[in-house]
Amino acid sequence: MAKRKKRVYWKWMILIIIVIWIIRNLGGELYRISSGQMEGTLLPGDNIMVGKWNYGLRLPVTPFSIPFLHDSITVFNSRSYLSSVRLPYFRLFDKEASRNDIVVFNRPDPIDETTPIDRRKIAVGRCIGLPGDTISMQEGRLFINGKESAQPPLTMEAYLTPDSLESELSALLKHNEISDPGYQQLKGNRLRFFTKMQYYILHNSAKNKNILNPVHLKRNNFTIILPRPGQPVQITPDNIKFLYPLLMLHEGRQIIKKENRLYEKGREVSWFRFSQPYYWMMGDNRENAIDSRTFGAVPQSHLIGKAKRIWFSTNPDKPFYESLRPTRTFKPVSKN
Repeated sequence: MAKRKKRVYWKWMILIIIVIWIIRNLGGELYRISSGQMEGTLLPGDNIMVGKWNYGLRLPVTPFSIPFLHDSITVFNSRSYLSSVRLPYFRLFDKEASRNDIVVFNRPDPIDETTPIDRRKIAVGRCIGLPGDTISMQEGRLFINGKESAQPPLTMEAYLTPDSLESELSALLKHNEISDPGYQQLKGNRLRFFTKMQYYILHNSAKNKNILNPVHLKRNNFTIILPRPGQPVQITPDNIKFLYPLLMLHEGRQIIKKENRLYEKGREVSWFRFSQPYYWMMGDNRENAIDSRTFGAVPQSHLIGKAKRIWFSTNPDKPFYESLRPTRTFKPVSKN
């Protein structure tokens, strides 16, 4: 009788694991937001449901893995997947992302280039650039195809406060019931990130108007053109720095870069046709986000799915028993 119970138990365990694998790989999956780069659209501690069919279903590259573990078993410092069995990248009902989608994706800048696509670090961002778009930023102002793009209403921006006005700002935050987001020390100033609405509230109620000074970080000055799949792109000194990593990492070409020129098998590469769409992802917390300005364009192969809904949310800065954010539970993730 005991042996029979054990067999039934193990059959149920195997069935549960199979069901979890099917749901995780072929349906939807929960992802936890760990960073603040999408504030205030998404907050650290939000657990979002991601639809894996919105851009076509990406079949697993590493099909054998431990459920609920992405890339490693921390306790044993080992992989959570079987790396010896690896399938080629393939996507059913392939579909491109749309502008302003909130996308969950694998980061395109792996520490180890041999890491399978579906086991690379996971990130979330807003898709602001599509294939063929010209994306430009000038002193924090974003332009898409020459037209200035309005920032999302909850976008975080950078402001400097002189150390001498720190106590005044603290009192102002308390008076307006605005949480202090924390700061970075920068040569006699403190760098903080607020939404425009928060800035206007603080600025209008402050006696000293120098208490918050808008600042634009150096990385907010660039111009790139996203390649269209199948269309020839000329390699020039202006775009070689942007295109070279795409060719090496995502197009599988063995290319050498020398003095602003690309060479493959000893021959110069002047034109190239890209095999897949590439997107420009940015965080809504634009001044304090790790996004395409850090890791470059995101290829179609790295898209996991579209953020659909916040299933539940907990505040990581509070004790567990009082961390639940009920107002965010089952809240849909908006594109705007």
